[in-house]
Parts: sequence; C-alpha cells; structure tokens
Amino acid sequence: EWTCFHPKGGTVLLAGSIADGTIWMYHTPSKSCLQVFVGHEGGVTAGAFTPDGKLVASVGQDGTCRVWAPKTGMSKHVFRLMESMGGGEDG
Repeated sequence: EWTCFHPKGGTVLLAGSIADGTIWMYHTPSKSCLQVFVGHEGGVTAGAFTPDGKLVASVGQDGTCRVWAPKTGMSKHVFRLMESMGGGEDG
C-alpha cells in the first residue's frame, strides 16, 4: 500500500493497493473518490503524480509502468518493464 499527494495543493490523494491492483484518487476535504484506475494485473507497488499534476504514473507487480489520465481514469501508455523468464536451459 502507498499514498501520494497532488503536487499543487495537497488536497488530492492517490492511494494504491497491492491487494487488488487498483489506484484510487481522493479529494481529502470532501472525503470523496474522484477516480479509480484499473488495469494492472497484479498489485500496484508505487505511484505518483507528474510534477505538473496532469498525469499519474504507476508501477505494478505485473511488470508494467502505466501512465494515466487523472480526469478520465484511462491508461494512456503501458510500458513493459520485464519479460517473463523462459523455462529453457539458457534461462
């Protein structure tokens, strides 16, 4: 589990879950959920807003780094960080 505040104001909070692979964006003063990001196929181990607050980046146990649009919750880019290990003699 992890959390990260929006860089401009600190009233919007990201919270990531290793348990279900989701990221939640909250407006802390009103205690309301603004967005749920769904797409990782495993736990989400880290995440943050970009310095301008216009995008969210996350890294998951599925070996991907994802870039999200906070306003829509849509995944804009998926980067594969690791390949699965082969079962052959060469690894």
